[in-house]
Parts: sequence; structure tokens; C-alpha cells
Amino acid sequence: MEWLRRATAVPLILTAYINNGITPKYHVISPKAFWDQKEKELEEKCAKEGKKYERSMLFAYRTDYLREVTKTLSGADKTGKFWHTVKYVELEGNNILEHGWEIKEIPSNIKDMVSANLEISKEANRQVAAGLNMHTALGGSGESGKSDSGSEQLYALKTFLITGIDIPEMICLKPLNYALRANWPKKKLKVALYHISVNREEDTTSTDRVKNKV
Repeated sequence: MEWLRRATAVPLILTAYINNGITPKYHVISPKAFWDQKEKELEEKCAKEGKKYERSMLFAYRTDYLREVTKTLSGADKTGKFWHTVKYVELEGNNILEHGWEIKEIPSNIKDMVSANLEISKEANRQVAAGLNMHTALGGSGESGKSDSGSEQLYALKTFLITGIDIPEMICLKPLNYALRANWPKKKLKVALYHISVNREEDTTSTDRVKNKV
């Protein structure tokens, strides 16, 4: 049951990751000196126009500016384009301070995460199939996703026909068999489900063998 829950949980995990995951591609680092200079320019502009400077003006300018940066960094039609800035160097005693933009690519491990969950899903499917006593060939595909050979599917079917009703038989007819033992303890009586008789291929005539009619 736990393997069955895990097999059905993997699609939910991947869906939640895609819908809720934060997967930015770039980390843009802007220099504080740049925004200080822009704020000073906005203040001077407002003074010339007789307006009152507000901090929200800088925030609006920053949003518009970064939106243009986003347009440069994203989109298939932006391939081959570049974004240019100037880096300032400031000497402060013995220290050299650099004021410039930096754009760093953020490594994404989504491929490893997806691959790991798919491997868990495959193992869960194998465990569930084993728990149900059903070969993967009966589902029309093997573990690798490719169709199994005809002989493998045939023998998997025959094995299932022989043993596939053991568990339902035990569960459904358990009360009846208990009653038979209680009422006739000396008689070896048992109620069972009908089992299909299966012969080996070499014991089956060519006319009775399963053939592909497609």
C-alpha cells in the first residue's frame, strides 16, 4: 500500500513543483551607487519642475528599468543580444570598491529532481505489480517502456491464469471453508474458484496455440 501511495504521489509532486516552484534563471546584482545617483537625478528633476520628490518615484523607475533588463535576458528572439553597463572603481584608502552590475546564472537541479522521482515511480510500479502478482508484460509494456516479446507476454498470461485467483479465492471463500471444517472436520472439503487449465506450448497443438492475427 505504501508503494501504491508513492507511485500515485510522484505526479502530484511534479505538478506542485512546476506550479509553486521558484526557478529564476539569473541573479542580477545591482550597485547601490547606481540607484543613489538615479535618486539624486530624480530629486533634481522634481526641483526644476516644482514637484515634491517621493520615494515611490525611485521604486517606479527601478521597476521599469529592471523590466527592460528582463526583456534583454529572456526570450528566444533575444539570442545573441547583450546588455551593456559601466563598472565604476572607487578607491577608499587601501580598498578598491567596484560599483557595477553583475548577472550570474543560477544553476537548476530540476533535471536531477525529476529523474529521482521518476526512478521512485518506476520502483513503486514494480513493487505494486509484484504485490498484485501481475507481470509488467500484461500491461503491454516492460519496465523500460518498450513492448515485451510475444512469448514473454504469453507466459506471463499463463502464469497469471494459474495463480491470479489465489488471493481473491482465499478472501472471498474463507467463511465457507471455515464452516466446512467446523461441521465436517473429518472430511477434506474445500470450496474454491474455477482455475483455468493451462498447458505448456509444446503440449499444445499448432491449431490451438495463440496466434497473432493482426
